[in-house]
Amino acid sequence: MERSTCMESIKRLIGEDLVEQSKDTHDRRVWRVQLTKSGFAMCGTLDEKMKSLGDVVTGEISDEENYMQLLLWPS
Repeated sequence: MERSTCMESIKRLIGEDLVEQSKDTHDRRVWRVQLTKSGFAMCGTLDEKMKSLGDVVTGEISDEENYMQLLLWPS
């Protein structure tokens, strides 16, 4: 991802109060980005939705097929 694209994404997330940005105390060149309480809550919601989606996608395969899929999935 290009730096400008990344910064636009971060600005959008800041605008939606999902992340906050602060200067690093040790290095003036570094900006820290961290989740807000709202952002952390959204991550929990997204995690549940991704699990539900995974259940839909893998719901019809056997446990053995699911295990093989995990072994073959790129890291």
